[in-house]
Amino acid sequence: MLGTRMAPFLDQYLTLIIAEKRIDAADVLAIRTVLDEELILDKPILDKLVEVDGSVANCPEWDAFLSEILANWFGAHKVMAR
Repeated sequence: MLGTRMAPFLDQYLTLIIAEKRIDAADVLAIRTVLDEELILDKPILDKLVEVDGSVANCPEWDAFLSEILANWFGAHKVMAR
C-alpha cells in the first residue's frame, strides 16, 4: 500500500498491480488517497488506470472508484469543451 508522499511512485505501483493481475480494497484506497491529496488526474494517469482495469477483476471497490473517476473526467472535459 502506498503511504504519504507517494505520488512519484504511483506509476510503479500501478504497474505492479497490472503485473500481479489483482487489486483489493486497500489498493483502491491508496490510489484514491494519492489522487485526492497529491496529484491532479491527467491523461497519462487516466490511461494507466484504464490499463489496470483491463488486468484486474472481481473488486467492487475498484469498479466503483474507476466509474467515479471516469464520470468526473469526462464531465469536466465536456464542460471545458463548450
